[in-house]
Amino acid sequence: MKQNDAANQARPDATAPKTTLAGRGRRLLRHALVFITAVHSASPEYNFEVFEYLPNETVIRVFGVSRYDRIAKKLDIERYLSWPELLPFLEGVAEEMGIKCKVEGELKELGEEGRYDCVYRITL
Repeated sequence: MKQNDAANQARPDATAPKTTLAGRGRRLLRHALVFITAVHSASPEYNFEVFEYLPNETVIRVFGVSRYDRIAKKLDIERYLSWPELLPFLEGVAEEMGIKCKVEGELKELGEEGRYDCVYRITL
């Protein structure tokens, strides 16, 4: 047995990967990039403004025209939906990426012709 192996066996936690705030922070930043890329690909009518892009907090404003709201109104089903509608998606991305974070959304506007303005906050 090599000397390093013996030392590591004596201290089993010595070789265990450690998740640092910096490592979790990088994952949070990747989470924001995945969110913006996926939402923009699915709904190019949305625009994005990034207010904060920090390792422990990301704040993104999503605004433009919500095709989901327009379609829900045309089908008369909007009363069955909850807004902001992208919250479950953000939570699912975080869960899939293994990021334990808090995801919040503050709906600023859901108006005529699907006008949409919402601020999403992701924090560690």
